[in-house]
Formats: sequence, structure tokens, C-alpha cells
Amino acid sequence: MKKSLSVTIIIMIIVFCLPSCRKSSDNIINGKALSDMTAKEMFNYSTEKLFSSDNFTCRISMKMYSDLYGYKGKTIGSELLKFENLNGDNPKMSADITIDSFLWMKAVMNVFYSDGYCCVDYCGPRLKTALTHEQAMHNMLSFVLSNEDTTAGDFKSIIKTNNGSEWTVTCSGMNNAKAEKVFGDIIKSFSLNLTGKIVEFNEINVITIIDPEGYIISQDIQFNMNIKSVGKEMNYTVIITAKYNDYGITTVYRNINTDNFSEVDYSDMFG
Repeated sequence: MKKSLSVTIIIMIIVFCLPSCRKSSDNIINGKALSDMTAKEMFNYSTEKLFSSDNFTCRISMKMYSDLYGYKGKTIGSELLKFENLNGDNPKMSADITIDSFLWMKAVMNVFYSDGYCCVDYCGPRLKTALTHEQAMHNMLSFVLSNEDTTAGDFKSIIKTNNGSEWTVTCSGMNNAKAEKVFGDIIKSFSLNLTGKIVEFNEINVITIIDPEGYIISQDIQFNMNIKSVGKEMNYTVIITAKYNDYGITTVYRNINTDNFSEVDYSDMFG
């Protein structure tokens, strides 16, 4: 009798434990498994998770191919961005940026944010300005999609595919007015001014790779711009790859000596 009772108890323990085991391996997020999310839900969730993370590292490579009145050129660049304690009392950020344009010589910029100040050392005056951490993050991540301006609903098409342990969400198409807003910071970062110009966006594609926990591993952004102004036509193709890692463990070190920086207004530094 005792032996039979013991066996029954063991079976009951196994039966009741199985659902919890399945639940942990199925990556339940806000009551819903990642695998059960639609492509739109997965894109929005992973984007919000990225921008609400405390610590992460982002490596960006960018290319812009241009055709200006028949003259062809290429601008390339790279960024190493680090973020620490974004939801704490004293968030820190650093950026090491290199841009090499056919229009001007190679430029190197180092940026460090801490204690409410952003310090920029860029081929000339060493400047600093007071910023909230949201403003600093917005400016440092100007070459990636903003969670404030972009949701899955902005795209004409969005699909998800499973790659074993990872997911790929492919977004494509967007109307001109929305594209100009979504890609506005990227365009400004390439020193392009669209004011008073007719702009047509084409071949918009955003491919996001997401890990089993919903974190973005990488994001590829590509679009084409056709700009008409005063009877002339300019064409640009922009390709950006952002890779994310070290969620929760990134540490930011002071990448520049922040002494003897001249303080300026926000508009003087970022326009």
C-alpha cells in the first residue's frame, strides 16, 4: 500500500511539473509565447525591449551611395555605441564614430555622456551641452530606427520566419510622408537637407533578427531616395547594419578627457 502510494505521488509530481517545464522553454512573454506572436507583435515587442534595456552595445556600419547630377560617390562610416544604467540615476553612454565621405575628408568623433552632460570631441572645438538621457540616447542612435517614430504598422508588408532558435522579421514598403519622418534622423546624420525638395522613397526594407528571449541581435536598414530640386535630380541609396550584444553587462568607460570643454546650447551642437 505504501509502495503504491509513493508511486502515485511521484507520478502526480511529474504531471504537475511538466506544464511549468514547457512554459519556461516556450519563452512566455507577457502571457504570450514569442512563437505565438504575430510578425507585428514581435517587431514592436523586440523594439520596445531594446530601448528599455539598462545596458547594451551597438555596432553600426553604414554606406550611402549617391548620384548627384551624374557625379557618383560613396560615404561610409562606423559607430561603436555603449550604454550603461539607462534606467538608473546616472546613465552613461559613449560613441566612437568614423565617417569617410567623398565630399569631405575622413572625420572622427568621440562622444561621452554622464551626469547630465554630453561631451563631443570632433575635429575642432571640444563642446558639451546639458541633455536628458532620452535626448542623448536619441542623438547617439540617430542611425537606427527610433521606437518613438516607428512601429510595425508603419510598413506596408511585414512577415516573420523561424530560423531554428532565432526569428527574422522582414518589413518593407512605407508611404513617403511616414518614411521622411522615420528616416529623418538617418538622413540628417548624412548631412542631407530635404527642406523644400520633392522626395520619393523606394525599396524600403528593414530586416530584424531576434533571439529566443525577444532581444534584437541585428537589424539591416535599406532604402532609396530620389530627390528633385530646381529641375535637378539626386539619388541616394542608404544601407545600414546595426548589431546588438552584451545586454545587461555593457560597461561604459570614459573615452575622452572631459576637462576644458566649452558649454553650448543644445541647438548649437545638434541643430
